[in-house]
Amino acid sequence: MTTPDVWQVFLLALLTAVATDLGALPSLFVRDLTRGWLGVSNALASGLMLAAGFGLVYEGAAYGLWRMLLGVISGLGFIVLTRALLQLRKRRPVGFAEMGALDARKALLLVSGS
Repeated sequence: MTTPDVWQVFLLALLTAVATDLGALPSLFVRDLTRGWLGVSNALASGLMLAAGFGLVYEGAAYGLWRMLLGVISGLGFIVLTRALLQLRKRRPVGFAEMGALDARKALLLVSGS
């Protein structure tokens, strides 16, 4: 197995960032998103993230089961801790759909890195 060089990793990370921005682009043009389309979008995104997660777990198991489990548990702990800290600042769960138009655009720009 050959190790990728720095430029290959950089270009693939850049491609990932561009793909993320392109995926968020339609939300800039849609003013009123119906609950049905929001559900379809969330289902598609969660399916893709689950597939990516299982792919990473599969690859990680090749390097050692305990290391992979430690990574999974660490990632889960980070998500739980971050969610708890965000909920301490706000009495209710944080949701993108509940934001106003200006706040949602700001959040979109912040997440996309543009």
